[in-house]
Amino acid sequence: METSPKKENTVPNPPNSGSVSGSKLPWYRQLSWYHWFVLILCTMGWTFDCLDQQLFALSRSPAIAELLRISERDPHVSTYAGYATSLMLIGWATGGIIFGICGDKYGRVRTMFWTILLYAGFTGLTGFARNVPEFLILRFLTGLGVGGQFAVCATIVAESMPTEARAYALGFLQAISAFGNIAAAFITLGIGELIELEMLPGSWSTWRWSFVVGILPVLLVFFVRYMDEPEAWKKAKAEEKEGGRKSGSIVELFTDPQIRKRVILGMMLAMVGVIGFWGIMLFAIDLNRSVFRKSSELANQSRNIAVEKEFLGRMIADPQFANQVFEKEITSDYFMSLPADPASSGINGSAIFKTLQKNHQEKKPLALEKEDWSRWLSGSAAKSDSASKSDSAQLIGQLTEQKKEYDLVVGRWGSLTSVLINIGGFFGIFSFTIITNRIGRRPTFTIFLISSMITTLAVFLLMDCLWKVLVFVPLMGFSLVSLMGGFTIYFPELFPTRLRSTSVSFCYNVGRYIAAVGPGLFGGLTAYIFTEANGFSEPIRYAGASLCPIFLLGILIIWFLPETKGKPLPE
Repeated sequence: METSPKKENTVPNPPNSGSVSGSKLPWYRQLSWYHWFVLILCTMGWTFDCLDQQLFALSRSPAIAELLRISERDPHVSTYAGYATSLMLIGWATGGIIFGICGDKYGRVRTMFWTILLYAGFTGLTGFARNVPEFLILRFLTGLGVGGQFAVCATIVAESMPTEARAYALGFLQAISAFGNIAAAFITLGIGELIELEMLPGSWSTWRWSFVVGILPVLLVFFVRYMDEPEAWKKAKAEEKEGGRKSGSIVELFTDPQIRKRVILGMMLAMVGVIGFWGIMLFAIDLNRSVFRKSSELANQSRNIAVEKEFLGRMIADPQFANQVFEKEITSDYFMSLPADPASSGINGSAIFKTLQKNHQEKKPLALEKEDWSRWLSGSAAKSDSASKSDSAQLIGQLTEQKKEYDLVVGRWGSLTSVLINIGGFFGIFSFTIITNRIGRRPTFTIFLISSMITTLAVFLLMDCLWKVLVFVPLMGFSLVSLMGGFTIYFPELFPTRLRSTSVSFCYNVGRYIAAVGPGLFGGLTAYIFTEANGFSEPIRYAGASLCPIFLLGILIIWFLPETKGKPLPE
């Protein structure tokens, strides 16, 4: 029987990472073919990881709305979307710590193999979620793999690259990962278009198809087995066997005063970036979905109002038709939220349907309870003698088509927002990499943290039309996503080899336990504080803006950490 060739005969050990230190060559010419093999494979592992993360960011609100059978504009959607994000971050933190320790104890490459299986497998299973609890559990399990993947990929690249190329290679890894996010946006957009063209079964929603596609990165594990462990890790394990200090020990992170200080401050710095990314920035996607839903309503107002008036009037006049509507689980998302006219006191199709739905649930009669309703419905099918003018199926069909148009618009603009964020992030990470190699880590973090606060405030407070989306969203991505690239460069430079994977994971992931309150807090702010009842017309704007001062904390923290520019990795 034939056996597969041994790994050492297929992929030789990498050359000494410090062998070309002091070289005047550009960083990419300092890399051997094996360096490029490692860099590309780790970059793909993290890029596909980011793809699966972004599929979640784009699909969480539609998924929650469908599973709860409520309108996507219902404040409870933001609340549960925040819970889902927080649970994924907790899973991310837990997996990062567990697999970070595994990376130091059992090998970086072996750990990378299992984390890919985890995040890809559970992303695919999320598409089959039948209710919100299942959705939340699957996001937690996906987070386990996501957290472990970052630590091992960053550590492998940091330990395998020549000293002078290290920061550029790590910046490359993080910058290219933006294409995973962009790919997720196009996947979501493409699936929506295919369903619209009836090339995919419409019985399954876009969000379900998107998560199922997320299982494809599992194919990467077939290439990971040809990677070899970094020489630095092999050396550390050999020293451990000869009686040296243990690898992957959480306890040892806190016995050395210098390491303890760096771990705690690194954790707090990561917390700021994670809250900014997951707790603030990604809600800009939901904000844009709302902005362009309103623009779509405005563009089609006269036609859609006519449909809604006839539909709602028929519901009031014909209880049998109303029962048929409620059985079909039609929500207020099928109706416009714009007021029909200034004299209507804010009354609109969505508001009337919500009241009718509430009355139905409470076994109350569906009647014209307010004078404003009569005025809004004047000339419609509100009178019983006109109730039979339209066929029931035809009326429901017209309203359903109206809803499909809205969904297509918000899907396109949600995807475009994601693309714009990540195009900005791609250039931001490369800019961070260049700047940090010239002026140092601490000044660069300071510049980008200030920029993150300013641009994020601009997005949430000012963005209300197309040109502002095209300007503010990429600038926010440029500033905020670059912080993730900064962590990839900076954290491996703070810790010794025997504890590097554990330390990087601890910083990046314990910070996530604290940061997990961010998305939940955001959802709570929209549902209970910045509500329409309290006078806030768009709760999501004020919730996002209120969290932006968190970036000031990051500016304070970075100046208590060491400058590592141009220094070799600690042994």
